[in-house]
Amino acid sequence: MKDLKKIFLKKGTVVKLSEVGYYDYWYPGRDESYDTVIITDTEAKHLSLWKNQGEYLAFKVPSTAVKTLCLVPKEQFVCVWIKQNELLG
Repeated sequence: MKDLKKIFLKKGTVVKLSEVGYYDYWYPGRDESYDTVIITDTEAKHLSLWKNQGEYLAFKVPSTAVKTLCLVPKEQFVCVWIKQNELLG
């Protein structure tokens, strides 16, 4: 997979939040509680050095741009996972 660099995500884009799994690596959340949406138009940085997880690719977005499971400081970023076929058509 090539590095997608930065992409633009529109408000309402469906993404999946991360959870910590084996060896403390981050993975797409396994259940529906990790499904969420982008709440404001934003730029996302492809985490190209992260291993793809099945059909999902990892991206870094500002915490203020996504509905999270808990309160995250506004100056921090979170990792979201997006299905590859939704990005590449």
